[in-house]
Amino acid sequence: AAMPGATPDVGGRADRPRLLLVAPDGRQTSVEADEARIDPAAQTLLLTGAVKIRSAEGYHIDSALVVATLDRTRIESPGPVTADTPQGNIEAGTMLLERTDATAPEVLVFKGGVKLLYDPAK
Repeated sequence: AAMPGATPDVGGRADRPRLLLVAPDGRQTSVEADEARIDPAAQTLLLTGAVKIRSAEGYHIDSALVVATLDRTRIESPGPVTADTPQGNIEAGTMLLERTDATAPEVLVFKGGVKLLYDPAK
């Protein structure tokens, strides 16, 4: 369910939103959350609750808070994330998924006490 903001400077909110990012080559990254709130002044979408990011490359990333920038491809978790990846499992303090220009691929960066449990069977 989506609800508008009370005034033009107060963004709306949505329960159980789903986002789909489509790269220029057609690869898709999906994002789901318990709730989303738009911050019109900052041009961001604040995703909270059980936030799940799933990439075409096989990354499954979970966080409690993700900020998506509305005017470009940028998704950031300023807090702890866990990820199941093709190489193994990752725990990190923060995560950033970003495309620097329209033709560039997305770049995924984990920072802050990153722990990788490499699984050679993957």
